[in-house]
Amino acid sequence: MIETGIPPEWKEQIDAAREQLEDPLRLKAVTLGMVCLVGFFAVYRPADDELAILRRQLTEQQTRSATIAKVETLRKSRDSYLKAIPSEANVNFWTEYLLGAIGRSGVSLRELESSVKKVKIGDLQAVYFKIEVEGEYGSVYDLVSEIEGGEWYARIIRMRLKKKSDVVESTLSVAVLAKVEG
Repeated sequence: MIETGIPPEWKEQIDAAREQLEDPLRLKAVTLGMVCLVGFFAVYRPADDELAILRRQLTEQQTRSATIAKVETLRKSRDSYLKAIPSEANVNFWTEYLLGAIGRSGVSLRELESSVKKVKIGDLQAVYFKIEVEGEYGSVYDLVSEIEGGEWYARIIRMRLKKKSDVVESTLSVAVLAKVEG
C-alpha cells in the first residue's frame, strides 16, 4: 500500500470498514442506504419543494376560481334586479306606480309619504314610502299582493293592520330603489 500522510488511526478505521464491507449482506445494506440517501437528497427534496410550490399555486388558483364564480353569480343576480327596476325609476315614478296600485286594489288612501335614505347602491338610492290606507281586508290583501308581486322590484318591509268596525286600517312601509337627482 502506498504511504501517504494519513494518520494511523484513520488507516485503522478504513481497514475496519473494508473488513465489514467484505460481508455481502452488509455491502448490500450499505449500498442500498447510499442509494436511498442520494435519492432522497438528489430527487425527493428538490421535488418536494417544487410540489409545495405547486400546491400553494393550486390553492391560490382554486381560491381565485371560486371568487370568479361568486362574482359571476353576483353579476347575474344584479342583472336580474336591474331588470326589475325601471329605467325611469325616480321618486315621482314610484309615487305614481303606488297610487295606481292603490287605485286598482279598491282601498282608500289616507296618506302617502316618501323619504329618501342615505343608502346608495350604485347610481340608485333607497326610497321608503309610508302608505296609510283603509278598506276591506281583501282589498288590502290585493294591494299588498300587487306591490310585492308586481312587475317592478318593491318590497314591503313593515306592515301594520288595525281593525276598525267594518274596515281595516293599514300602514305599509315600502322600500324601492330610485334615481335621485342632486
